[in-house]
Amino acid sequence: MREQSIKYSYIFIWGGLFLVIALLVSAYISSRGLKISPQEQQQARSSRSSVVFQNAPAQVNSIDNLPEVVEFGDFQCPSCKQMAPILQKLVEEEKINLIWIHAVNTGHEQSLPAALASQCAHQQNRFWEFHDLLFENQTDLSTALYLEIAKSLNFNIPTFQKCLDAPETRNLMQQNAVFTQENNVTSTPSLIIDNFLLEGLVTEEQILSQFNL
Repeated sequence: MREQSIKYSYIFIWGGLFLVIALLVSAYISSRGLKISPQEQQQARSSRSSVVFQNAPAQVNSIDNLPEVVEFGDFQCPSCKQMAPILQKLVEEEKINLIWIHAVNTGHEQSLPAALASQCAHQQNRFWEFHDLLFENQTDLSTALYLEIAKSLNFNIPTFQKCLDAPETRNLMQQNAVFTQENNVTSTPSLIIDNFLLEGLVTEEQILSQFNL
């Protein structure tokens, strides 16, 4: 009886060890299948940022090492319209380089259509002219207006219309939206200056103060 009792004890011990090992292996496999490491998350963010910036309209001066301002804007936003000449003046004075990120506001009916149209203008290397005309006609934003502006700027109209309908253009807007959220931008205009976020309409002095210019 004693030998049989010892035999069963060994069976329980080894059985318990196998159960623990099986649970640990299962947990490890599950965790690897469901969780993304911080490194993998950073790689995904970097990849998305790369796509957004590669396709972002920019005004870059010939002077090396100028400060960079990243503007999150919406063409139906009145404060963005007020912000535009302030930033343009700094670009023309060769004090900054400027990058535009589409921050589409779902509460604005023409925010997305205007963003799509301006991105297609960028495809024809005329984003900033299109940008200015959209703000000049901000109260009249419409599909008809976008086409009218495109014609006035001598766009290739079939190419422009094809771009407007392309899934890739809408996907880029989604990438912009995710990038906007990742940078904690909740209103327009917003500026990222040297990793510092300025929200709302700001003055030229406030912008320059971030660079100690």
